Amino acid sequence: MASSGRLEKEDKLRAKIESRIMNLPQIFVEFYDDMRGDRKSFTTIDTYTNYVASFMNYITNGQPEEEFYKRATTPMIKQYLVSLQTRDVDGQTVKTGDDIQATRWSALNTFFVFLINNDYIQENPMTKTKRPKIRTEHKVTYLTQEEIQEVFKNIKESAGAKLLNRDLALISLFISTGLRNSALTQINIEDVDFSNNTIKVVEKGSKTRSVQFGTNMRGLLLSWLKDRELYFSDAPTNALFVSQLKERISVYTIGQLVEKYTKTIKGKRITPHKLRATACTLMSTQGVPIQVIKEMVGHENIQTTTRYVGVLEKEKEKATSVLDETIG
Repeated sequence: MASSGRLEKEDKLRAKIESRIMNLPQIFVEFYDDMRGDRKSFTTIDTYTNYVASFMNYITNGQPEEEFYKRATTPMIKQYLVSLQTRDVDGQTVKTGDDIQATRWSALNTFFVFLINNDYIQENPMTKTKRPKIRTEHKVTYLTQEEIQEVFKNIKESAGAKLLNRDLALISLFISTGLRNSALTQINIEDVDFSNNTIKVVEKGSKTRSVQFGTNMRGLLLSWLKDRELYFSDAPTNALFVSQLKERISVYTIGQLVEKYTKTIKGKRITPHKLRATACTLMSTQGVPIQVIKEMVGHENIQTTTRYVGVLEKEKEKATSVLDETIG
């Protein structure tokens, strides 16, 4: 069993990016190599490449041009950024999310810094532009304790004997550790250390970190490993979680499982990311310090973690109002 399958998703994305940039000006190849050298994730590289190509099309009317960047001026970039503030959806004009606008700015800024550092241009037209402020309020969707029990009930009622413990362990790992979907799919059997109750996981940008799990999670993992040996011993992979086809389980398949087991939850569309949000929110409601939550789930920016503390404060306000009404 080779562990080379751990990064299958990244390999496919890398191949996709490299195939696409071959049809773009040579500068995109060099920009790609530069981002690889900076150890940016393939997801970021893919996004930045697409956004810079979009900017090229904007200033060249859709014609690939090797030195298109030399035509870029600060006013032109500002006009481009303004054009991104809205988009057409089914004939209706809707506002683009602040975070998307900010990411597009970051892509262009990274590109022009690359050009400056490699002497392709002498002045950076981005220096007189500002990164769009993120004012969009993100609604946090998460499962309550009662809804989590409902999900476990759904698994026990609908999963077959071969996959019952797999699905219980998989969903529980999301909720008890706040792992990202991509990180969960990449876990190998040898990454689980039952002596210390930890799992080595690979996060965005190929960063590795150790995640702690509790006694109940330990039991679920051991039960699944017994079933894995019983039903999937001939799987040609050392992935912790495998599919019915005996392959490393994919991000897409996990998304389908989460949707299947949470479809009875009324008024909420639950995804793997919402299970991650559930972990953050549950820790917050139990008074876990925000810095600890940040480290537990691997947030790079504490502002991201702050969203879940905000949920707790709103719930406190609601509870105060309910209690106050009882004495009115």
